[in-house]
Amino acid sequence: MPVGVDTGFFYLLKDNHPVALKIWETEEVIASAISIYELQKHVLKGEFKSAPLAEKIESGSTIISVNKNIAKKAAQISHTFGIHALDSLILSSLIEAGCKKIYSADPHFEEFKEKTVKIIRLKKSA
Repeated sequence: MPVGVDTGFFYLLKDNHPVALKIWETEEVIASAISIYELQKHVLKGEFKSAPLAEKIESGSTIISVNKNIAKKAAQISHTFGIHALDSLILSSLIEAGCKKIYSADPHFEEFKEKTVKIIRLKKSA
């Protein structure tokens, strides 16, 4: 069963977070195209200096594009749980892809409460 990851997961991966690394190495990882957008913004700012990491992210995970159904579900998530637009788009992409577990570094994701989806927040290592 694939697992979903948010943009913050990739920052943890970049920082060699042990749980993120284990997930990356052992699970089928799905990400949203919105995460690619967010990561590209950080690349342009110079925060992601490693081109091989960016390539690894795109080649090592399945990327879900946004479509009409994902956009509508994102609007419902945003309205119901008060989650920002981009986070709602990421969540709805992962849910649409069939992810039952979503790993996130973002505390906003914890606002999402749906019985069929488990949000697992990963925190930065000390």
